[in-house]
Amino acid sequence: MTDGLDDWGGAEFVLAADRLDTPDVIEAADPGDMLRQVASSAAQVRTALRSCLETDLSALTPDARPRAIVVAGMGASGLAGEILGAVTGLSSPVQIVASQAERLPGWVGAADAVIAVSPEGTTGETLALAAEAARRGCHLAAVGAKDSPLQHLAE
Repeated sequence: MTDGLDDWGGAEFVLAADRLDTPDVIEAADPGDMLRQVASSAAQVRTALRSCLETDLSALTPDARPRAIVVAGMGASGLAGEILGAVTGLSSPVQIVASQAERLPGWVGAADAVIAVSPEGTTGETLALAAEAARRGCHLAAVGAKDSPLQHLAE
């Protein structure tokens, strides 16, 4: 045993640290661009909070609490429901369900709230789920681009 560096691979350990200073290597190791997303997460939270403050959420009051909240979205947008469920955990007074299916669960109806998520507001499956929620009489909220088909459907 020497100074301890050899136990970790010595030069290999230094070489791995050097890789962090090489943008091409980092980009190749992060094809989903998650590092940039994580680095900008605080800005994303501030943007979401600002959007909530600018949106009329008066229909969502404690007196009008839904039986369940279904977050509908495809792909990465579908993770929003998983995250909401994880953040609220067992302390949520209502059931949180993430749906990435082609249809809403059969039990979803007028007593429930559906949040349809599509960044561009044009995802066909999400639009279909939002339309289904509206037909079933659910409280419908949309998260997507301004003046998108999703926004118009939610209105």
